[in-house]
Amino acid sequence: MKKIFLIIYNLFLITIVLANGGPVDISHFRKTGNIKLMQKADISILKEDLFIKIEDDFTIIEVTYLLKNNGEANNIMYGFPVDVYEADWFYGDTPDPNPFTWTWNKKIVEYFYAFEDSTELKTSTWYSENLYLALTENLNEGIYHEKDSINITRKWYILKLDFDKNKEKEITIKYKVENTKRDKLPGFCFIPRYTDRHFTYHLFPSSKWGDGIVNNFSVTIDISDLIKNNCDYIVEGIEGFTNIKSLYTFKTENYDLNSSDRINIHYNNTHLKMSEYIENNDIKNIIINKIYASANPEQVKNLIDNNPATCWTGEAGDWIEIVYNEIPRTKYIGNVLVSGILALNGNFSDEENYNKNGKIKFCKVLINDTIEYNTEPWNEPEGNKTIFLSENKYKNILNINGLATIIADGDALTFQGIAFLIDNKPGKLEIKKIRLKIIDIYEGEEKNHSFSISEIYLVGN
Repeated sequence: MKKIFLIIYNLFLITIVLANGGPVDISHFRKTGNIKLMQKADISILKEDLFIKIEDDFTIIEVTYLLKNNGEANNIMYGFPVDVYEADWFYGDTPDPNPFTWTWNKKIVEYFYAFEDSTELKTSTWYSENLYLALTENLNEGIYHEKDSINITRKWYILKLDFDKNKEKEITIKYKVENTKRDKLPGFCFIPRYTDRHFTYHLFPSSKWGDGIVNNFSVTIDISDLIKNNCDYIVEGIEGFTNIKSLYTFKTENYDLNSSDRINIHYNNTHLKMSEYIENNDIKNIIINKIYASANPEQVKNLIDNNPATCWTGEAGDWIEIVYNEIPRTKYIGNVLVSGILALNGNFSDEENYNKNGKIKFCKVLINDTIEYNTEPWNEPEGNKTIFLSENKYKNILNINGLATIIADGDALTFQGIAFLIDNKPGKLEIKKIRLKIIDIYEGEEKNHSFSISEIYLVGN
């Protein structure tokens, strides 16, 4: 076997920039909430109808208030708060001289409109810096960093109403926010790791609201998008929600806003995000020249047919080998390269077959017959060469790609263009083939020592 020593690491791949680790898709959103009086006034809330709808990474809020001025005629100022965790190097964010520019350019608030009856009202914005400290929620601290208390900045959406004595006004607010998320690239990797999503609506009234009693109060939460896409979710915050199909509803009279702190919605749509990533970055159709297997060679085509109902079956010790085509890139120098390998680990034709058949537990990746892929390149050369795959539960979802498990991900799969000493002579190592060797498996219900893989995905550029 040739001894190959890495002597120069050429940073020629555009994707290597991302492989240094850090955030790839971020929202600093922490919470939004109820209308707030910005001055002392004798205003009653006769009616409040709150509608919340989760769509993908976003929440749509529409709330209608019927307000009554019990005091003297006045020009009343109201504020609607949106709180965010301040950008910080701790998260890997790019520093910005303006503490607001980076955060708000990320469009945490997609839009904000206010109406009196059907007439749109003019709104303005201003900020409250370092308002309070709060722990992060649903971010992957604990994986990369310990949780920490972060300064919160509030963006106020301000509107003013001319209010005559004993006058009633119906105000409708419509806005859309991007929910808390913290998707990241670990160091030396290319495939993003997705976090849970989190939305909070703060019900607690301003102290300037008097008693905080709403004569007629209703809440409707539409989670149809989560149910349609089989996302895991939790809705909490108000006791007495009625849940029918995709709607959580609550309606009562003389509701004390002080009795409920907030509405929380936690959910996970990782399989949707991963499916989008695979669909946008899958290169197997152009880069695979040939694919071989040590067992059941007639089935190996099932691994690249984009059909999760067809499988390749093997036993511990078997292997799959992929031989590359050399396809020049259209945008960058060099050939198309693999930066990650994923697989639908198991028989995904249906839940019964998924449970009956075994799945990969440990495997190894061998590059060009000589290099054992290192699953922890930041620990080279002592990183673990055996890859552990956790056993997942079957999910019957449309975006089946999103259930793919990462087998290999990182710089070691993109050696093309890197200078080496090969037999003590300068040379360039180009990836020609990759072999996946199965070391151990999870036994299925049939206990026949075999396992199945429904699909393999190669991602890169």
